[in-house]
Amino acid sequence: MNIKEKLIILKTKLKTCQNKQAKIYDLNGKVDEFLNWYKIGQERNEMRNFLEKMAVWYELRYPDYEVNKLISLTLKDDNNYDLLNNNPYLKNSLPNYDWPNFYNTKAFLNSLSESEKKYFAKPIYPKIVYWNRLTSTAHLSLTPSGYVIDSELMTTVNPYIKDEFLIGKHLKDVIKIFKRQGVCFPLNNELEKAVNYINKMEYQKQEMLNCVMYRLIERDKEKYGPRRAFLFAKEFHLNLDIPMIYGINLNDMGLSIFIKEYLKEGGKLNLNCLVNDNFTTMPLKEILEKSLLKTSQNLEKVIHL
Repeated sequence: MNIKEKLIILKTKLKTCQNKQAKIYDLNGKVDEFLNWYKIGQERNEMRNFLEKMAVWYELRYPDYEVNKLISLTLKDDNNYDLLNNNPYLKNSLPNYDWPNFYNTKAFLNSLSESEKKYFAKPIYPKIVYWNRLTSTAHLSLTPSGYVIDSELMTTVNPYIKDEFLIGKHLKDVIKIFKRQGVCFPLNNELEKAVNYINKMEYQKQEMLNCVMYRLIERDKEKYGPRRAFLFAKEFHLNLDIPMIYGINLNDMGLSIFIKEYLKEGGKLNLNCLVNDNFTTMPLKEILEKSLLKTSQNLEKVIHL
């Protein structure tokens, strides 16, 4: 094999590696993956539109100047505009209101259509689940959150497990108890079906919120997007690592402030973050050191002007 052939193989391997890295960090791809899991056709489009709608709401709730107040992007913020208190139309109509609190999550949810509100509805367990509706009357009565309030004839499934023993236990634990006893569950039994449905709905809501976070990053990737996504992740209890991974711009004079906010929330200094468009990564500790050095150098320049 000559040198040219070796270089071609090396270049191919490098391109494959870059493509894999690109796929791992492709936020739009993650949104599409969720939508493909969710539905096809009209319902899929409705969900995509809703993701965008929620991202736009959060941008309106936290416009650039509000984000800059909370997690500075610059060394100084000269923008003191306020959507409410500097609005001539509302000048004498409102007391001093804080815009992000005024346009809060509850206000947003209340503005949604009934079909959109269902995306946030807490899934509830059925009142009764049968062991095998076709061949048995053995069943459990459940609370909306899945705890057993009554058990009927479940001893016919396993004589060693008494009905009264199951009362007060969560349906997930009941399933584990029967499986530990080696009980074979009937196909499409209502116990597992109920748990699977709840898990699916919880996953759907979690991934929906994750996708809104991804869209917030992508809509303004170079500047405020990652910071806005960080605020969103804090509010909705999402993974704070994600906005930090995508929030590295070494020319960002307020980067060290952003990193410190992340660390204050329990972030990791060894987190590998993206630093350029080639999908290369660098540990956050090293990025912070570079950012602090650059900030101090720029402050020095300002002082000497």
